[in-house]
Amino acid sequence: MGEWPTSSRKGRASSTGATALRSHRRNSIRCMQNLFWAFGFNLLGIPVAAGLLYVFGGPLLNPIIAATAMCMSSVSVLTNALRLKRFQPSK
Repeated sequence: MGEWPTSSRKGRASSTGATALRSHRRNSIRCMQNLFWAFGFNLLGIPVAAGLLYVFGGPLLNPIIAATAMCMSSVSVLTNALRLKRFQPSK
């Protein structure tokens, strides 16, 4: 009976494991970036949209501008996540 070549099987397994680790690291980095930007936006945007600047003599934010800013936040998170499509496993 024929046997599997051990070097080929071993090399393929370690290559797959290394690719999985690289993919996991990239996903983790993107998740942390997305959480950072979403948290930062909400930390600044929600008080401004609630009228905090108006209380201190600043402008009152138009709800359309607030909605546009929230949509742009979602678009930036989405485009950051779509950068993962460029991940190329090593061959």
